[in-house]
Amino acid sequence: GVVGVISPWNFPVAIPIWKMAPALIYGNTVVIKPATETAVTCLKVISCFEEAGIPSGVVNAVTGPGSSAGQRLAEHPDVNGITFTGSNQTGKIIGRTAFERGAKYQLEMGGKNPVIIADDADDA
Repeated sequence: GVVGVISPWNFPVAIPIWKMAPALIYGNTVVIKPATETAVTCLKVISCFEEAGIPSGVVNAVTGPGSSAGQRLAEHPDVNGITFTGSNQTGKIIGRTAFERGAKYQLEMGGKNPVIIADDADDA
């Protein structure tokens, strides 16, 4: 089938690859909608996939605001599954949209990645 990937601005290489690899391994095609700030990086990643031998058209990208391009991807009848990383608010909208049309979905929302710096840390 087709898996829609909606990725955030942070970790512009790692998160898209983490989300695209399983979809491709299981024989799906991918349409990725990266955060606007990372669109060029996303296109470079797709270029690397194609250089590695992934046929043209297996990994595709759409760009634009999440409120239009991301929403359209989530509601498109030919997209069988959605994977999303981002805010709680947006994730709830995507989840509701996918659920209403019976698509599979995976949401990673509102993550926090705290860093603890101990008093004895080297500040150099």
